[in-house]
Amino acid sequence: MQTNDPFKFWALEFLLDLLEKGESLSAAAERFDLSVSGASRMLDKLRVHFNDPLFVVVSGRLQPTDFAINLGDRLRPIVAEIKSLRAGIPFDPAESTRTFRISSFSIATESLLAELVKRLEIEAPHVRLVFRGEYPKLGQALLNRDLDFAFMPSGTIPDGLHSAF
Repeated sequence: MQTNDPFKFWALEFLLDLLEKGESLSAAAERFDLSVSGASRMLDKLRVHFNDPLFVVVSGRLQPTDFAINLGDRLRPIVAEIKSLRAGIPFDPAESTRTFRISSFSIATESLLAELVKRLEIEAPHVRLVFRGEYPKLGQALLNRDLDFAFMPSGTIPDGLHSAF
């Protein structure tokens, strides 16, 4: 995707904010930590893309065009949904019924697993653990989503994964 793509989410958020607050471009730019010239360029790109001025100056204030008002009405639920998705779904271990597939690089993790099981019985009583034995390629199994998590030496973690410890 190009860096000047007008459909970057923050650009649509900015447009919606400008429509809803009805303030100056500089006030909206400040809320989004943008320079006024950067906000103006972004608005120009949106104007070109939508083939509409989006705003006109009336008595020194920005007034949205009919097209911009209609666009805002359509954007509002989309932006709200994306913000909701970004926030994530709260995880309550006590209510979770998920089954986690785990593995390790050696039998040395038995003591860790015993402690994990004890804690899960208290904090997440409906969660199940399925231990998949030793995988020769733990990192690849995680990347392929064959496993949910694994105990492995930190030097063997492939790109695209991160360690919690």
